[in-house]
Amino acid sequence: GGYFPVNPDLLSQIADWFQGAEHMPDDLGVQASYKALRDETVAQFEALNKAGIKFEAWKGDGEPYANSKEMMEDVRSKNHMYYFQTEKGFGEDALPANHPMLEDIGNSMVLNDAFRIVHDYFGHTAQGFQFGQRGEYNAYLEHSAMYSQAAQGALAAETLAQNAWVNFGSHLRDANGRVALQGEPGYVHPRNRPFAAQKATVLPVELLNAAAADRSFKSVGKLGNSEFMENMIGWRIVKAGNKFRVYKPDGSMAGVGKSIEAAEKIANKKIGE
Repeated sequence: GGYFPVNPDLLSQIADWFQGAEHMPDDLGVQASYKALRDETVAQFEALNKAGIKFEAWKGDGEPYANSKEMMEDVRSKNHMYYFQTEKGFGEDALPANHPMLEDIGNSMVLNDAFRIVHDYFGHTAQGFQFGQRGEYNAYLEHSAMYSQAAQGALAAETLAQNAWVNFGSHLRDANGRVALQGEPGYVHPRNRPFAAQKATVLPVELLNAAAADRSFKSVGKLGNSEFMENMIGWRIVKAGNKFRVYKPDGSMAGVGKSIEAAEKIANKKIGE
């Protein structure tokens, strides 16, 4: 298992795109993507409710959890999760009144509440991805596999693009385009970084595809009738005849698929376990 490595160049590019993107809730393409995001998010939220997970609005000061470990322990040991209500504030700027994530979905919740819950559960908790820049990137990759193509643009705008701006925005980069690391001059601790602006938009398909490529398997050669494919963190798929065997980085076999698509699903499900 493991994390896919963060790609600073790609995330800087996404951050710059998000900086210049406009809030376009009346755009038909934006509306369509957010409708798909809404329908699929509500379905995921209802599935968690049916599974017995209890969600409780946080009434205290500050954030409900000190870190991702506390949240994951609460979910795993108690089937319980606190969530920070959108109405209590969302970053330094509230969501615009016409933002689709403010749609009322009942039970004193708006769509953004349900989305942050399912993202924390399926994106972070399921595979143990923390809240830092590496964890957020991997949580996006993990959760995006649960959404249709129609929802991808809005999903990425709400997660990948916002986090890219927070961690790789031009306000953090030096003249060489590099973000200072801890201990270096110019370093800004994550808790002191500004939140991203809240705007309804969709990430362009070329940036979506570039991010998705980090999960993909690429051909690395052939030996006899066998073809070898590998991803960025050393997981390998070997095509032999009509079977696609999935191997972990240590060489142990993780499963067998009947197609490359099935094998990739096996691998991406196992990664992080």
